[in-house]
Amino acid sequence: MLQQLSDDLLLEAYDRAIQHCLNADFISIIKQELRRRGLLKHIHMKKDRS
Repeated sequence: MLQQLSDDLLLEAYDRAIQHCLNADFISIIKQELRRRGLLKHIHMKKDRS
């Protein structure tokens, strides 16, 4: 299912899941997909700018 999301939408879903303190298992699934796509660096870049 997550494979169908664009990279931008997946990153936004992760950000919102964190903001809303959603289930840790759900966040982990999103993070696994981000890792598979090589997008984890984008998460760390956002944190560094905050």
